[in-house]
Amino acid sequence: MREIFARLLRRRRLAYRRTFGSRDGQAVLADLRNFCCATRPSFQPGDTHATALREGRREVWLRLQMHLNMTDKQIWQLDSDNVPE
Repeated sequence: MREIFARLLRRRRLAYRRTFGSRDGQAVLADLRNFCCATRPSFQPGDTHATALREGRREVWLRLQMHLNMTDKQIWQLDSDNVPE
């Protein structure tokens, strides 16, 4: 079961890297970086709805970065933390 999960994560990582590794993919990532508030705080003083919206966008950015930058070691660590034996 763990090997299957790790293989699926490696495939997903490869798909993310192929998708965003091209020149066009890099342009999309740059646009998403801005849209997802990746380089600025998500907190909007006095506006909890705006803060929640920005934090949701930021969560998408973090997921993209996680999959683009995961190492095999990290994949196995995720596997052992999340998959029951």
